[in-house]
Amino acid sequence: MVEVFHEHFADPYYFGPDKFEAEPAAAANMKDALEASLLLRDSTYESQVAEITTASKRPFAFSKELTIYYQATKMPEATMAKFTHCFLMRRPDKVMRSFWRVAQEGAEEGGSSSTYFNPDEAGFKELEALVHVATVQLGQPLILVDADDLLADPAGVLEAWCAAVGLPWEAGITSWEACMPETWKKWPGWHDDAATSTGFAPRKPKSAATSAKAAKPEDPEEVTAAILEAQPIYDRLYEKRLRAAPKP
Repeated sequence: MVEVFHEHFADPYYFGPDKFEAEPAAAANMKDALEASLLLRDSTYESQVAEITTASKRPFAFSKELTIYYQATKMPEATMAKFTHCFLMRRPDKVMRSFWRVAQEGAEEGGSSSTYFNPDEAGFKELEALVHVATVQLGQPLILVDADDLLADPAGVLEAWCAAVGLPWEAGITSWEACMPETWKKWPGWHDDAATSTGFAPRKPKSAATSAKAAKPEDPEEVTAAILEAQPIYDRLYEKRLRAAPKP
């Protein structure tokens, strides 16, 4: 029923005529990792949009992207209006520690991994900006899922999400067979944990972290700084998140 695309805009964001020009230090930090990726070197935002909107032979097309890939000059309002926009966010402390862990594991593997640590790519500023684009400029309702909510009540949150985006609800979408989809292979090292998963694991819900609780003394300095910078954005958006319908 759903044609899934995975980080389709990563290709033109990092390579080709539309690529984003990163700061020299960040570009140097990412250079080897990006070269290890299997991203297309000559795609454009226009070609990727066309593929999503025309190549799918199923009733729905879903493209999972990172907020940093959005470039207003390459994705004008008319293009953005072709899509229903929904967002998934995670507590900054969990994002930054996971980002750091995967980067360190990748460094140990050498040239076979495309991982690196660049906290600017966590995308919290861009998330808030894109929420504005979707809700204010395009007039769409906000569809924002928090990862802790999703893991605490997978069925409830996904049922609410399906209703919000116009997809029929199927109970089976909360579990799957472990695999490494072809589209994940363009980013070696980033999806190893996800590839071995078989479903969402319900767990006891936790309240949103505050800035005071988010950082830990053992965190590297750059991780702590990134957590504290992102936390206010997360806190503002958290109150607007999509919630599962109350259980009878």
